[in-house]
Amino acid sequence: MHFSFFLPAKATRCLLFVLVFLGLHSSSLFAQDSLATVYFYWPTKSAGPANYFDISCGSNLVGQIQRGKVLEYRCKPGFQIFKATTQSESSFKITLKGHEDYFIECGNAVGTTVERPSFREATRQSALVVISALDKELVNFNPRLALPVRNASDTAMAVAHLFKRKRGGGTARGVVFGLFALTAVVNTINYSPTVVTINQGPSGTQTIPIDSSPPTGNYIGIGLFFVSSISGFHQNSAYSIKRQDALLKSYNAGNHLPEKIIAKLKEKDFK
Repeated sequence: MHFSFFLPAKATRCLLFVLVFLGLHSSSLFAQDSLATVYFYWPTKSAGPANYFDISCGSNLVGQIQRGKVLEYRCKPGFQIFKATTQSESSFKITLKGHEDYFIECGNAVGTTVERPSFREATRQSALVVISALDKELVNFNPRLALPVRNASDTAMAVAHLFKRKRGGGTARGVVFGLFALTAVVNTINYSPTVVTINQGPSGTQTIPIDSSPPTGNYIGIGLFFVSSISGFHQNSAYSIKRQDALLKSYNAGNHLPEKIIAKLKEKDFK
């Protein structure tokens, strides 16, 4: 037995319209879900005179970021360039992946004669600690921004690991570049000028110096090596055990960790 099923022409057009609408709607939802989310935030205590600037991505205005505020922006995945201008323009390049969150710390570039914005990508852990202090409502009502649960002992351990890591890195840099600098100094002191000896026959030989002093690069290298060595030992001092103990004593007494310490904590410090 054979059955046929027919719809009136008007009903067919309505059904096609519904199917097309559902298809476009689902495509739109899929496209929205595949976007990357970028959080721009500006710590309250950052240095510099400017308090706000506009951020753009290509020809699109992302929005205005202000000191002590958070700006959320959903963006297509791929290579993107964010720009901002005060007295001078700055740009930040990043490759985004769909469904991922990115955290960009904003501020003022310090140590320059011309005021300009600054951008720095931060780790999720360090960024969320700052963002939760700036905008508790955003964090509380956005499950994607849930902070990892850390108890006080875990955080204290992470701070100790951070200080140990920084001390080790500073000592290694200080010693290695110090040895480079000393080697360069010794080589410069013991430098032998390059000469050419010309045989003049019956008149004997004549020695002509080609250079009388070490190359300029020797002195530049000595300066760079010493500066790098000094910065390494300075880092060792800045993260000394004495400072570590003082910071942990303050933290265990109920005080908050400084933002600059939080920003330097990495996931590996909690392990």
